Amino acid sequence: RISTRFEVKRQMTLDRFKPALIVLFEREYEAREIVLCYPELSQKGYLSAIFKPDMDLLPGNLRVFLNGELSAEYYFNGSVRDAEDTVFLGFDPFIVGDVKVINQTREDIKGKQPLTREKREYVISIQNLRKTPTDLIIYARKPFAAGNVNVTKFEVYPKPKADLGDGLLVWEKRLQGGEKFEIRRVVEITYPKGSIVNW
Repeated sequence: RISTRFEVKRQMTLDRFKPALIVLFEREYEAREIVLCYPELSQKGYLSAIFKPDMDLLPGNLRVFLNGELSAEYYFNGSVRDAEDTVFLGFDPFIVGDVKVINQTREDIKGKQPLTREKREYVISIQNLRKTPTDLIIYARKPFAAGNVNVTKFEVYPKPKADLGDGLLVWEKRLQGGEKFEIRRVVEITYPKGSIVNW
């Protein structure tokens, strides 16, 4: 027979008819704040916290504090050990993204098989409305085509830090308070004349 006894050094009121959950100890972990931006999906940034749980952290509820205030509660299931884990804290209203088509052309190409060529130039913008600098990770998609549609030209400026595959590009940028960052993307496609293309 094995028994374990814990001493809880505080007063607790227990209901003899219901099970009781007693917190035996609390432990603090340092976390870093990160803001993810994907303007094609949301005009607001995604505020997250990244921390690295060690082997001593048991599964249970975690509380995330930002600037001394409770920002999120999160259940840690214990599946991540000695690797970084990300906790979504909510949307950041001070990081604002937008996507605009600033130029669009369309022309028919004569030939054995008549084609239509369309070209669009986009500006993807992200602005930091805070008064303090903020580190951002920014995502934008690459064009993809299916059926009779062909992507004949794709350009993006500035050059992304990485191509994550699956049509996703990523930039890392530190924006000062009030600063705006712009990504320009040019896409040209061709398809059989008379086809209906949504893009």
